[in-house]
Amino acid sequence: MSRRRGGDHQSRSHLRRLQDRKRYQAYRDVALEMATALYEQVQEQEEGAAAKDVTELLDCFLMDVATIAVGNDDRKAAGKEPSKVATVYNRYRTLVRDGLAENNPIKPLFPANKGILGVLGDFTTLAYRITDGNKGDSIQQPAKPREPASAST
Repeated sequence: MSRRRGGDHQSRSHLRRLQDRKRYQAYRDVALEMATALYEQVQEQEEGAAAKDVTELLDCFLMDVATIAVGNDDRKAAGKEPSKVATVYNRYRTLVRDGLAENNPIKPLFPANKGILGVLGDFTTLAYRITDGNKGDSIQQPAKPREPASAST
């Protein structure tokens, strides 16, 4: 039991350390703005936009923040502690999600809590993409800009 409490205290400590940093606050704000913009594109039925893009963006952000917190900006160190990464990810997910207004449209699109296998899977995917080289297939091609309806002079 005491071991678990130590882990809880440690994950809260990781989060507190991050939350006080301006860099973290800016990153959170930008990630939420991007998620909202993607959501709006989905609602406007823009070509290539899907709700899963919002969820994947939020998952990437949360995973990044969790590894920053656990590894003190050293991803390799965080990779050695996937259980801590999962704990921080889940606590931070709850903190960010619960901080949004109840009617915020991106709130239901937050990813589910992540377990140790989810973290290990993410690390494995990342390692594979680094060693194999991401061919860009995971990045959407930009949609063509919309033409103005009419230009009045």
